[in-house]
Amino acid sequence: MARTAPPSSAIRRFAPVVVAWLVALACSPAATSPPSKAAAPAPASQAPPDPPSPATIPIGYLPPAAFQWSSYIAEDKGFNAAQAINLDATQLGTPNEAARAVVSGSLGIATFSIDATVRAIEGGGNLVAIGSEISNPAFAIIAQPTLRDYADLRGKSIAVSTPKDGAAVVLRMMMRAKGVGDDEYDFLAVGTTPNRYTALKSGQADAAIMTQPLDFVAVDEGFRLIGRSSEVIQHFMFMSVSANKTWAQENRPAVVRYLKALGAAIDWMYDPANKDEAIEILMARTRSERDAAAKTYTVFIEEGKIVPRHAEIPVQGLEAMLQAMVELGDLPAPAPSTARYIDLSYVQAAKE
Repeated sequence: MARTAPPSSAIRRFAPVVVAWLVALACSPAATSPPSKAAAPAPASQAPPDPPSPATIPIGYLPPAAFQWSSYIAEDKGFNAAQAINLDATQLGTPNEAARAVVSGSLGIATFSIDATVRAIEGGGNLVAIGSEISNPAFAIIAQPTLRDYADLRGKSIAVSTPKDGAAVVLRMMMRAKGVGDDEYDFLAVGTTPNRYTALKSGQADAAIMTQPLDFVAVDEGFRLIGRSSEVIQHFMFMSVSANKTWAQENRPAVVRYLKALGAAIDWMYDPANKDEAIEILMARTRSERDAAAKTYTVFIEEGKIVPRHAEIPVQGLEAMLQAMVELGDLPAPAPSTARYIDLSYVQAAKE
């Protein structure tokens, strides 16, 4: 059946209703339409943080050695730059010299053996350990080829930095553990490992306590490995990151960023994907051959894991060092609390 058009009277009756409905629709609030996501501003919490203000840190290092490997990586791989940290570096000869420079305020921070930090604080120095680059040190006693074992070191001269430095502490512990008394050999104070290596090669020293990678170089040249500290020492702290206490408090944001960069460098070094490049950095910084640098990576990272994550202070290792200093007569008994020498808050802030 055919449809018929509505009568004109019906159209006239509904026309006002339709017009009113169209007007209402045109005037309705814009909120009834879906909002444009592109136009919505990002929440304030997602706004990128302001970049840190650049800071220069006057820092001291000992002569090139693997003990400062993470510091080399932090600089060479741009971790310091990423934290807007510029290092004004000075090379120092011995740990005690480094401690004096930081106590005097001529340097803000230096990396050196923790025993020098302890002695400086005991002497009234305005110093505090805020981090660590090395826990269990992989020291080696390297001797002339004619000397075969610990017993042969009786009556001989052994090269150290000074008779009271951290390397000498470790050496005495090693010798005692093997039955050789403190009065059965002589110390030859010549400075850090590069100087000890020179004294060994020249025949000035009968033996030397050495770090990597020069100990591997010496063995390859025919000198004899008597023993390693890892054979007799466990849970030890050696290389500290120590700061002038007042300077660190006044420059806390920069110090925290410096430790953040150091921690990132350590994470990078532990990543197996970066092994070859880490070895190359050590080769360049210490002017060593690849074989020696590769063996050092094995000792430091793959076997010993002697570089503390996040540059954290190994408190148990520091307790062991303090107890050793007491037993060797370098500190009065009982061993002091570790809290006297350290401030863990800087590394904790760097981890956040």
